[in-house]
Amino acid sequence: MVPNTSLAHLLFGFDRSDTPYSTSRLTNQGGNKMHTRIVTMKLKANSAGEYSRVIENDVIPLLRRQRGFRDEIACVAPERSEAVGISFWDSKADAEAYSRNHYQDVLKLLSSAIEGAPRVETFEVCNSTFHKIAVKGA
Repeated sequence: MVPNTSLAHLLFGFDRSDTPYSTSRLTNQGGNKMHTRIVTMKLKANSAGEYSRVIENDVIPLLRRQRGFRDEIACVAPERSEAVGISFWDSKADAEAYSRNHYQDVLKLLSSAIEGAPRVETFEVCNSTFHKIAVKGA
């Protein structure tokens, strides 16, 4: 172990003064605030399975190659023909770079399953009980 470094810091990036599940903003090890993109899409009729397949086989591998990408959560409501994708990014700059350089590629991949223009919203992550994210103490 590195001197004066806790096991939690080595495994998850927490400093000794950090408290998990704090209500303060989540930051990565570089001190940037983590960001998320929430994309709401209208699915074509009976295409929830196709949407899930494309996300798993094509979109997630593409996302994993992007700088700062941390996680993707894909949700479907087949009865409403709606899907939501939530991606987590190390920083606002990483999320914006993905949006500029690769989001149109993802829309092309999903074109067999979605209709119309998705609604995209971005947020700063303020709390997570699921992700192993370094949290700056309150």
